[in-house]
Amino acid sequence: MRSGLVQVIREEFWLALRTRRLIVLLVMYVVLALLISGATMFSLREAERIAMQEIAARGIPPDMARDLLTSTMERGIDEVARLLSKEPEDFHPLFRTSLPLAAFFFLATTVIPFGTLVASFDLFASDLRARSFCFATLRYRRRDIVLGRVIAHTATLAVANSIAAAIIVVMSGALLTNFQLGSALQGAAWCSFLLLFMCAAFVAISAFASVNTRRPGVALAMGFGIFLAMAFVRIPGSLVGLMGPEWQWMAHVPRLVPWGWYGGLWSSHPGETALSLAVYGAYAAGFVLLALNRFSKEDL
Repeated sequence: MRSGLVQVIREEFWLALRTRRLIVLLVMYVVLALLISGATMFSLREAERIAMQEIAARGIPPDMARDLLTSTMERGIDEVARLLSKEPEDFHPLFRTSLPLAAFFFLATTVIPFGTLVASFDLFASDLRARSFCFATLRYRRRDIVLGRVIAHTATLAVANSIAAAIIVVMSGALLTNFQLGSALQGAAWCSFLLLFMCAAFVAISAFASVNTRRPGVALAMGFGIFLAMAFVRIPGSLVGLMGPEWQWMAHVPRLVPWGWYGGLWSSHPGETALSLAVYGAYAAGFVLLALNRFSKEDL
């Protein structure tokens, strides 16, 4: 990695942290994640309290008490699995050991696509309109500018995810009786790692929309249109059950967009997870190349 790219990443990262709109969005995202996970924790705590009352009333031995508390957690995980139309045994073990982290991951994967668009739609448009890139290109290559901005914004979102996951681990330790610190820390790290690939893909899509116009509003509309088009591609897959056998091929149509690989992020099968991450990585690389191609032809 050349020094020019490193310098762009450093400058853009600190610039992003000083951007009021982005900071407000990230704070709102972290607070929302904590509220959802906190509600999950308090529900679990209440379930644990009821279970402990039952334990005390029946004089259940400590080993059986732990099994009862674990089964309470597993019932919550089963509900999340049904919500995602997956079998509970297909869930990654790290999600099965922490329902609050599973709730956070569900929220994050739901919010990140459009949240990333709102946070990154102006990645290039305003500077193109102001022609400020003519000075930046005197110091850095155009490739470094595009890659640096995408990487810096992805890193900013990754930091927000890691902060939220870490706080959830601390809250879980403080509020829950049946808490395993080692598993929770591994789960937080795993969530952050998975979300990094998703963030990279959607930041790259936002960058592509932003580099194609000099108007931030148009960039936002263009990015929103791309995301909606990708979301609608999922519809045929949900209609397969209502159609005849000759339409079963439509079940594979959602695989054309990132959302079609969402289920693999939850999977306990390493191959399925690796394939989903590879697809998100390919989307990130593809849209970065498209943005770079457009930016290289731009009259700055």
